[in-house]
Amino acid sequence: MRRSKRLTALLLVFVLMLTCVPVGVVKAAKKKSAQFAYRIDTLDLEMNRRLAVDVLSQIDGKVHVYRTEAGSKTPTKDEVRRNGYAVDVQAKIETTAYSSNGFDMDELYDIYIVFEDDWGTLYGPWKKANYKPSYFPAGDGTISNPYQIWTQRHLYNVYYDISSGNDGKEYIQMQDIVYDNTLDFTTIWGRYSNFKGSYNGNNHCIYGMMGSLAGGLAENAQIHDLYIVASRTKEGGLFCARDNNGTIKGCAAYQCNVEGAGVSAGAICGENRGAIRRCEVQNVTVDCSDNGGGIAGLMSDGVIELCYAEASVRGGATAGGIVGRIQGGRIDGCMANPSHLHVNSKDLYKGGIAGQLMGSDAMITGNLSNYQPSTPEYTVHTDASIIANTGESSGYDYRVNCVGNVGAVPYLPKPPISTGDEAEDEKNMQEYMEMMEYWPTHNGELNTLAGGAMQIDPIENYISINASNIIAFTGLHIAYTRAYPNETEAYNKACPLTKKTVKYTAKSQPAKVTISSAKRVEGNKISISWKKVKKADGYEIQLSKGKYVTFENYTELKKTSYTTYGLSKGYAYGVRVRAYRTVKGKKVYGQFSTIKYVKLFDD
Repeated sequence: MRRSKRLTALLLVFVLMLTCVPVGVVKAAKKKSAQFAYRIDTLDLEMNRRLAVDVLSQIDGKVHVYRTEAGSKTPTKDEVRRNGYAVDVQAKIETTAYSSNGFDMDELYDIYIVFEDDWGTLYGPWKKANYKPSYFPAGDGTISNPYQIWTQRHLYNVYYDISSGNDGKEYIQMQDIVYDNTLDFTTIWGRYSNFKGSYNGNNHCIYGMMGSLAGGLAENAQIHDLYIVASRTKEGGLFCARDNNGTIKGCAAYQCNVEGAGVSAGAICGENRGAIRRCEVQNVTVDCSDNGGGIAGLMSDGVIELCYAEASVRGGATAGGIVGRIQGGRIDGCMANPSHLHVNSKDLYKGGIAGQLMGSDAMITGNLSNYQPSTPEYTVHTDASIIANTGESSGYDYRVNCVGNVGAVPYLPKPPISTGDEAEDEKNMQEYMEMMEYWPTHNGELNTLAGGAMQIDPIENYISINASNIIAFTGLHIAYTRAYPNETEAYNKACPLTKKTVKYTAKSQPAKVTISSAKRVEGNKISISWKKVKKADGYEIQLSKGKYVTFENYTELKKTSYTTYGLSKGYAYGVRVRAYRTVKGKKVYGQFSTIKYVKLFDD
């Protein structure tokens, strides 16, 4: 008997052991693998010098980023969660998380990252040891290894790099950059400072920029091979807000708006003292209160050559297809096709190439403009703008300062109309004869196309103008056809995210509800019953007042049947039910049941 009892007890223990094993197996099976990836990027100095960390997760959750001095004791997961900076992440959407601020550029840090899922489970920490803060993801600022610009964040960091004393560095843009328009109008590299380095656009674009790149360019500084598209500035110029003492070459602006309050404005720069070469402007509007030009508003020295401008220009004092006012320097081999020129000033200093020529050392040579006023204008400076494409000479001889330029239609002044006053008529005729005596029927040594309009179509090639013939024009003139860029694909490929695998407990979603019965009872009530769902903590009922009406929550309960009340007669109500479980204080819902419709109609 005793032996039998012992055997029975042993069998019971064995059975209990067997029944416990599947429980452990089930729990283990609920743990699934998911990828979590991160990239330690650069300091985001617009965010108080926090470290930016790009993260990508396959599941929803939260990322915590924490820093310590290099070599410090490794924190626990909970310490990272409590002391680090956190950001919510959505599954499969790349997000930027940040660490605490105040990084010292000369110190080394250990960076820790912890991922927290929706149920509060922590994973990690993952560590990047001996991190040295950087403004850029790669490069050292030399000619052979320039700093790499991949994102809007890196573009802004150029300013902070300059502010820290790194003048004269080399930068290269690695992909098209699309602005997120979270920042108002500004000068990215400093409104009151001169950029002293070299920025290579690498034939890439900046889309949607709200502001200007540089306040000024210092001598020997340059911006080249960069296109700015669909952007707007109030600083007077897209590439250089005010003073250009350096070089801008091989650049272009498309579909942009340039404004300048109290300053001269042009699509490339506001005021030019340096060199602008082989630049192009198309579908651009320039509007300012002083001197306005398609390329530059004011030119006091330097050179603008081999440029093409197709812009609508409105200036407070002058307006020109290339430059509003030229006080010194040289405009050579340029072509302008202004869609509109308007000057607020009554003096009407406007011209197809330049609105006003001032200074004996200012030269306008070998240029062409298709500008043609809508009506003949008979002042000397305006008619000169049609032939010489320069509005006002301020006493300097066109034949000296303007050589080899061609305008659209060489209008000649018409004789004055009689006023009925003999003395007044005689005076007007004398002025007319004097005007005709000095009227430049040719511009320098090049004959204009007198007597007919000049039709130029600069689609394939430019037209070159010199003292003896009109053959071809040399310039940039590239048609912009690039599609809207993917600004993250190339960066992710060049700077891949570090992938980690996490084991997380899957959300325990209850099964789909099956409705057993849904029918009308006691007038305008509906009786609903459904089958019990295993491990469900409760059920939610939703109703819709018609087949094409949105469902709304009606009630939640724990039992498997319910009778509605307060419904309206004359409708066919839709009924659906779903189960839910409560996991760590959060409800996890299952799928809705198949919809059942119940008519509350009287026969």
